[in-house]
Amino acid sequence: MKKLLIYLKDYKKETILGPLFKLLEASFELIIPLVVASMIDKGIPTGDGGHIIRMCLIMAAFGLIGLICAVTAQFFAAKAAVGFATKLRHGLFEHIQRLSFSRLDEEGTSTLITRMTSDINQVQSGVNLVLRLFLRSPFIVFGAMIMAFTVDVKGALVFVVVIPVLSVIVFGIMLLSIPMFKKVQGGLDKVLAITRENLTGVRVIRAFNKEESEITTFNESNDQLTQMQIFVGKIAALTSPLTFIIVNVATIALVWTGAIQVNDGIISQGEVVALVNYMSQILVELVKLANLIVSVTKSIASGNRIQAVLDMETSMKDEKLKTDLITNVSHDIKTPLTSIITYVDLLKRENIGDARVQGYIDILDSKSQRLKQLIDDLVEASKISSGNISIQLDTINFVELVRQSIGEFGEKFVASNLQVVTKMPEQPMFIEADSGQLWRVMENLFQNVSKYAMHGTRVYIEMEEEGE
Repeated sequence: MKKLLIYLKDYKKETILGPLFKLLEASFELIIPLVVASMIDKGIPTGDGGHIIRMCLIMAAFGLIGLICAVTAQFFAAKAAVGFATKLRHGLFEHIQRLSFSRLDEEGTSTLITRMTSDINQVQSGVNLVLRLFLRSPFIVFGAMIMAFTVDVKGALVFVVVIPVLSVIVFGIMLLSIPMFKKVQGGLDKVLAITRENLTGVRVIRAFNKEESEITTFNESNDQLTQMQIFVGKIAALTSPLTFIIVNVATIALVWTGAIQVNDGIISQGEVVALVNYMSQILVELVKLANLIVSVTKSIASGNRIQAVLDMETSMKDEKLKTDLITNVSHDIKTPLTSIITYVDLLKRENIGDARVQGYIDILDSKSQRLKQLIDDLVEASKISSGNISIQLDTINFVELVRQSIGEFGEKFVASNLQVVTKMPEQPMFIEADSGQLWRVMENLFQNVSKYAMHGTRVYIEMEEEGE
């Protein structure tokens, strides 16, 4: 996950200003309970309306400034998160395009789609939340405890006990949730893979009457995913009730000790209200922090899955080595094969009267030429599988190419008693393609037709133009 932060390098300003404006907003929020305490202690008992109005105006000003800071922080956080996700998505897509076909088959298309969409969206949400709340919530929690000590040391001791207990609960649930969220994402990959297989192979499934079997398989995987999500959700949902219970118990303790000290004249009623307000702030921020941790946990799991794809650096190199190996081996085979073909050609030029010997020579000639073609095809196939094949696009009259192909294989069609029936336009149809590679395709196609089509049947070739 840490390696993904390189995509934030163009948003350094936003990643600094966003949390700073949030801390500024939190600072004004920490002052509000003291303003309320002053209003209760000085304005209300003496009936000083001017003081009450001044305190209300101060709170309104703090609220307005805090709102401006919050909106500004949200703007910077959103800009950084969206920009980060955009660059990460581009980088991941570019990296996937460089992966070999064997690696793509090994990972699975559904998994890569999930990481391109769901996982990146989850990471984007996590970055946004971290920039807005990751510093603000701890700042409010510990800031409220420090402010409580400025009000009353004895009452603030309740904060000293409560905050560690709440931290254990929040971070304990986080540690339990992280591996479970990874399993949930894995289950989502499985469901997507089954869905994609059914969509791409729907005709085969219907042809073999496997609809019920596929429905059962999908429902089992979907039920497993649902159960995992419910289980993880229940664990994550424990955060709010547990924190509420502890904070409410702490609030009762604050009111109890505060009432005793007010009765003894040690602190004022306004200071008790301030302590309760600080405890409420801690409650709200810890709930936010708990939700943040759950989201960040999901984001970390998604980020690690994305990083696993980005770490596939050597797959293309391995494919290139494989191609080079095939090319070298093919060269070693072709060297003696070329000599065999040459000597067979020399023997064919000799006036050999023995028909049996001439038959042997013809067999050697046919098999050696076939072996040479197979070696060339093997080299080409290795280049295609590794993406190293070069394509030279030309403008080709496809109608004329098909007609030439039919003419080239005319004798073989006659030998196989095959009747070619064509339906092609009279006017030329031009396409952009590699002439050499396209001819290889046509040659293989007609070769297979001449070899494997049933004798005495018809071969239908139709061509029509669709669209532009």
